[in-house]
Amino acid sequence: MTTPRKKYKTWFFVAVPLTVELFCALLGVMMVLFVFPQTPTLQFQYAHHWWLLTGLPVISAVFILRMLRKNRQLARLAEDGLRDKIVRDLSTMRPVLKYLAFRLAMMCLVIAALGPRFGSKLEEISSKGIDLVIALDVSRSMLAEDVQPNRLSKAKMAIEKMLEQLRGDRIGLVAFAGNAFVQMPITADYDATRLFLQNLDHRSVSRQGTAIGNAISLCIESFDPKSPANKAIVIITDGDDHENAAVEAAKVALDGHGIRVFTVGVGTSDGTLIPEVNETGRKTGYKTDASGKSVVSKLNESALTAIALAGQGSFSRMTTSTAPLSKLIENLTRIEKTETGQRQFADYDYKYGLFVLLGIILLIIEQLLSEKRGTWTSYLNLVE
Repeated sequence: MTTPRKKYKTWFFVAVPLTVELFCALLGVMMVLFVFPQTPTLQFQYAHHWWLLTGLPVISAVFILRMLRKNRQLARLAEDGLRDKIVRDLSTMRPVLKYLAFRLAMMCLVIAALGPRFGSKLEEISSKGIDLVIALDVSRSMLAEDVQPNRLSKAKMAIEKMLEQLRGDRIGLVAFAGNAFVQMPITADYDATRLFLQNLDHRSVSRQGTAIGNAISLCIESFDPKSPANKAIVIITDGDDHENAAVEAAKVALDGHGIRVFTVGVGTSDGTLIPEVNETGRKTGYKTDASGKSVVSKLNESALTAIALAGQGSFSRMTTSTAPLSKLIENLTRIEKTETGQRQFADYDYKYGLFVLLGIILLIIEQLLSEKRGTWTSYLNLVE
């Protein structure tokens, strides 16, 4: 006769969720590094909802905390001599199985929400558009809050709005501060653009500063010289340039490559202080100069206007809303669109239904499972 268990096995209900999360993390890395590059037909229609995946580890954390709370409650019952009268015996396996069923069900439903699909027919599709590279300033001055919630967040909202209005254009993304790098090569996949855009923040570029000239030069290199499409660059920044080479770079883009340069200024002429933030993004104070005086960052409208004039583009100012971007969109649509042939998947085999079905089945199983001990195989009894 076995002795009634006094509490749930802590090592077991903690080890299983941690193992599940580690396995899912490794699986995700392998998918990104090996599966997706080798399977171009696999796409996610709503890839910009990837953030839903971050809710899955929360399920594991809640389960562990719930089981720890139950053990504390059982310990109090035992002290009062009531445990054996209320609880006959405990099964650690059954709550874990219920957790696994629910965790897998939620993972299936999240994958379904991302819209997995396979391209089943590749054909040449004619489209008209331009090649556009957006250079986004991610320097710390873009954390200034003279526009809400801050300049960088406002700029990302503006790009999102641009993506909603662009039609047939290919787009690339460059991030810059003291130096610049290509965040995303030119593509017609707007969902991928949104995904890469969401990952940008003030930590994306290690060297601080605002080198607009370097950003323009990198944008020029990002274009495909063999592409027949007309090309344009959009610089979104507060204009606090530390290199003073931007006007010359805009002239090179226009005269040497036929690329027009547009600028969008984010911020106000009065400016505000630049927040200092820690690794978690929490504000710890404000930036000061060598003498200890607070640094005020202002929108450099004159510099951005000069860059746009040199690049035969236009300057737009964005403060409380993204409405001024309509002028930019209008100017971009006036650029002559070139007809280009792109190989695209015209027909897709959608697989989200399979994941929805699996999720529902697992949820039913989770509901049918009881946390009370029943008749188990000898293997399960060994674990319990």
